[in-house]
Amino acid sequence: DVIVNKDTKEVKSAPYKVPLPSLSQIALGNNPLVADCSGTATSDGVKRSGPPDVTDAPAVIYQGSLVDVAQNLSQLRRMESEQKAMEQRNVALEKDLKSAKETREILEKKKRRLEDDVDKYKKRLHDAEKCLKNSQDDTVQLKTAMQECKKMGEKMVHLVDKVMPSLVKEGKKSSSSPKKDTPKKVEASKSEDQPNSLGKDEENPAATNGEQETNLEE
Repeated sequence: DVIVNKDTKEVKSAPYKVPLPSLSQIALGNNPLVADCSGTATSDGVKRSGPPDVTDAPAVIYQGSLVDVAQNLSQLRRMESEQKAMEQRNVALEKDLKSAKETREILEKKKRRLEDDVDKYKKRLHDAEKCLKNSQDDTVQLKTAMQECKKMGEKMVHLVDKVMPSLVKEGKKSSSSPKKDTPKKVEASKSEDQPNSLGKDEENPAATNGEQETNLEE
């Protein structure tokens, strides 16, 4: 075909138009097709009779996109193996989760028992603190009572010293003398003291009566 420009009167040849492939040719992929032939050539160069087999091509065009079948199949196998591994891992994790749940229940039971024991020991400690406080109060009361008794005893001793100083002195002398008189000396002293005491009593009957009265008053 020739194209003539009217203004410049130049003559140009028309461009060659390549015919577009049909859908059947696109579906067959890169295999060489001959419209008149009854067979198709495979990837190994062997012609086969009958309709063309799409599975012989390594890649096909599906819905306007080139699809690599072999690569997709390998990816599918890999994904299936990963899926099986994940399923096994999930089973193992479920077992671990179940065992962890059982151990958690056991630990919760132990925790409840320990909390009960802690409450019991707290009650015992509270009771022991009460008893200790009561015993401390009793100890303070006993201490004060003992101090009061000591003061009263000291007062009584002081009064006795004031009222009967002679008896106290004689008691101190008798306690301080280590030697004891023999029975004969004791009898002789008694026999000697009896007439003197009788004479004193006869001489001072009023004094003896006064001493008796003071003793009775005490």
